Amino acid sequence: MLTVALANGVLEAVMVHQEWKPVTPSKPPYLILVRAGKDRDATRAAVNRFYDGWGIVVESLGGTRDPEEAYERARSILREDQAHFVMYIGGREDAELVEKLDASIVDERFAAISIGKKRVRNARLEEIFWGIERARAKLRLRVGLDGDKILVHRVPRDKLLSDLVVDQPFADVFIGGRGWVKWLSKLGACLPDTELVILERLAGGRHLVYDGLTPCCELHMPDEGIPSVTNVNCENRREYGLQYNSLLNTNNYTVTESFERISLSLLRDALARAEEVLGYVDAIVVPWSGGKDSTMALYLAVKAYGASRVVAIYVDTGVDFPQNIDYINDLASRLGIEVVKARAPVREFIPLKGMPRHDYRWCTGLKLETLESVLRRLGEKLVVVTGDRDAESEPRSRRPLMRVEESEHVKRLIVTPLKQWSTILLQLYAKVRGLELNPLYELGFYRLGCYICPALRSWEKLILAREPLVAARLVGLPYYRRGLRQG
Repeated sequence: MLTVALANGVLEAVMVHQEWKPVTPSKPPYLILVRAGKDRDATRAAVNRFYDGWGIVVESLGGTRDPEEAYERARSILREDQAHFVMYIGGREDAELVEKLDASIVDERFAAISIGKKRVRNARLEEIFWGIERARAKLRLRVGLDGDKILVHRVPRDKLLSDLVVDQPFADVFIGGRGWVKWLSKLGACLPDTELVILERLAGGRHLVYDGLTPCCELHMPDEGIPSVTNVNCENRREYGLQYNSLLNTNNYTVTESFERISLSLLRDALARAEEVLGYVDAIVVPWSGGKDSTMALYLAVKAYGASRVVAIYVDTGVDFPQNIDYINDLASRLGIEVVKARAPVREFIPLKGMPRHDYRWCTGLKLETLESVLRRLGEKLVVVTGDRDAESEPRSRRPLMRVEESEHVKRLIVTPLKQWSTILLQLYAKVRGLELNPLYELGFYRLGCYICPALRSWEKLILAREPLVAARLVGLPYYRRGLRQG
């Protein structure tokens, strides 16, 4: 059997017009705890309605109202089964219990949430669903500081960053390196001498920027126009001087091991389920664009299946960042995998179709056609490991952990081992494993693609135009200046 890493992070779009159905993992990574049997029944009804095929397990604590007893039961579950994320969903009547669990259990795999109704059984299924989503967000959004140590996901409440919104689905937290510090300062941010900042990405292009326990400023990043900074809490700030070494501590090593364990378990289970559902497997496919999500999906696939069985496929549009191509080549060599490059003629079609726009992204179709032709050469029965994460978009968060997508003569099992990961966890994991992410992130990019992409936002356009380390590689390349004028 051939194991293949596929490129350009666009495979999910190849399959959007094909029928799909969920595939239940043999070892589901989520366990929900509630207080009593009737709460369990209501929560199971919500899970059946909104999480079909996820295999989420729901258990009750036997009706106990004793916070100490609930605490001991939850701790026991976390000790006995380290391949689960565990969430407690309670109502107002459980306030003391929720408070005890939330304050006492400091574990990256655990979150406790109250849904606001007196009892869970009194809530509508939609309210229970939203409580589960808030708990899943809380698992990935907790970040704090202990002195100059950055704590990721395993954070005592008194160490949490002060204004962090920890239960907001689709929010994300990430490290901004030297490029972020440089351009935030140029936009007027009151930053000390620091190597990095922590950013929480919220809705509407709003970002809270931290250089300590409290945010120092807000970055507003509209799709078009000019990004702006609003300073807050600038007086009498303690200068932490955050550094990348601040990430490398015992707490965070434990966190990366937990998330890796759960992701690898899901990947290995996916191959076994694929052989049951598909009958046989021609190839295992990992979409790879050189971006952070697909790179981590590739790395985990190599760890789960072995480098000797992995082939990477990179689809070049002719208007890709040169740094992307360099990165693909360098990392493929380090991982010991072969790279097959395919060419989508986006650059050649611009004179015929004009520059891609938000409302006319014809370029995507060309990339997908190229990618699909390579996929079909690999075989009819494929396993596809994607870098999809819940924090990226609501549609991605709604998809199950595994699904089968089928069209004429093609059947593919899709698995998403990074669903529960935040960007800061990806960055931490890369540091711990000695895996360098694409250098464009350090210069200030959040997403990568083509340098003429209409999805590039005002912040990225600023860097494209004014960062010498980026512009020097792009000046003279086809359509670079024309792409800047689009913004």
